[in-house]
Amino acid sequence: MIRVDHPGRGLLAPEAAASPGRSARPAMPPARQSLPTACGCVLLDVETQWDFFRRGGNCYRWPESSAVAANIYTLFQWARQGGIPVMSTLLRVRPVKPGPLAKLPCCAEGSWGERKLVRTVLRERVNFGLRNSADLPPNVFQRYRQVIFEKRHTDLFSHTRAERLITELPPCTFVVCGAGVAEGIAQAAIGLRARGFAVVLARDAVLPIHTQRARKALLRMQAKGVNGLGTAQIAASAPDELGAATLRENADREAGSPVPRELGPPVESGIDRSSE
Repeated sequence: MIRVDHPGRGLLAPEAAASPGRSARPAMPPARQSLPTACGCVLLDVETQWDFFRRGGNCYRWPESSAVAANIYTLFQWARQGGIPVMSTLLRVRPVKPGPLAKLPCCAEGSWGERKLVRTVLRERVNFGLRNSADLPPNVFQRYRQVIFEKRHTDLFSHTRAERLITELPPCTFVVCGAGVAEGIAQAAIGLRARGFAVVLARDAVLPIHTQRARKALLRMQAKGVNGLGTAQIAASAPDELGAATLRENADREAGSPVPRELGPPVESGIDRSSE
């Protein structure tokens, strides 16, 4: 059992704020990071925190939040069973400021709302906190099952260590879930595509905060080559098969062959609406 968390409440570390993200770099440098053997996927969960998914949270939306949370738990079970590495992001907003996702304060530092959902935390994990440093050990995913990055901004690539880890990975497929379709999720998915990675959006495991903006973000992601799949379809796929199929589809699209894959609505009907 490995737990390497920073001091603070739970997984949360009081450190310096991250700076705004850098521009996308399509060319990928030689990989210093590696993935577990025969694993071509990484699960990326964005802001799976109490304010979005627990009753009483400032951005909780009934019944969407509980439905999306149930599907996120299914993806984490898929990751546990398949030995799939997990990259997680957490918002930590200064208490005196409104949240970047809504007019109401959300994920305020030191509040219950900033806590990560218990069922999205793996035992073998490391939390790199907020510190905006480029220091990163090689082969992080050989040492830990889950890597956590804390942010002041919604953009994953505002965290220098997160960007470095991603750009040093070998070709693989990212499966994305979480909160903030038009914000952190779109920023991460489009940024990953710009860096040459295949991306699958778990369309029923993402929570929109602004519905109208979420629709536009879905279209942008689709235009950038992000594929949308349901949680059940992802969970029924072997990690190496899912990654290989996504890479083939993106290659076909770039070659000019139409590959229709509708992202669809963020939340589908008929989903188990059990809460944590």
